[in-house]
Amino acid sequence: MRISRSIVLLISLAGIALGAVGTSAASAAPRWRFSGNELTGEEKVKGVAIDGSLTVPGVTTTCERTTITMKISNAGGAGKGEVTKLGLSKCHTPEGSTCSVESIAAEELPWPLHAVTIGTQGYVIIEGVRIGITYAGSLCAISGTPVTVKGTAGGLFENATSTLTFNDTYFKATGTSLKVGATAIDWDAVFPLQATGVHSAEALELF
Repeated sequence: MRISRSIVLLISLAGIALGAVGTSAASAAPRWRFSGNELTGEEKVKGVAIDGSLTVPGVTTTCERTTITMKISNAGGAGKGEVTKLGLSKCHTPEGSTCSVESIAAEELPWPLHAVTIGTQGYVIIEGVRIGITYAGSLCAISGTPVTVKGTAGGLFENATSTLTFNDTYFKATGTSLKVGATAIDWDAVFPLQATGVHSAEALELF
């Protein structure tokens, strides 16, 4: 009887320990903070990437300015939000290319986003990304044919600079991808982010 009670006690303690581990893991998701204080309610943040590029198959497209606007909050113990605007301006192809950019625009906004921790770093995953591009040029093979970039984009968030960076390395780290048809493409863009509301004077962080 004593042996049985000991076994039951050990099983119970093990269950408590596992429960504690599960709770710890669940609470490990990163949250938005301003100067170390967890965000309550919602805040709008904005960033401008200079010379960001989308490598569409055969046509690398560079936008001199890409402006991202997001609405962020903490919900369910993790950072959440949505991209409400992605403005792409002064976009062009390399000199000598047979294709030029006739039009380019983000579509079907807002795009939902959430934060995750991979290793020791915080990442932002943007879902439902959709960008429509039309190229022009008498010798351009895809002239006049709408090109749609779509998928999910994972970017690294760096607390020291409040910067969100997208590139192929971080796509691989987060298991995300943007595609034209079945072909994966690269998106290189660095967004220094700053709040535009009540937290405008504070550093944005994710941990």
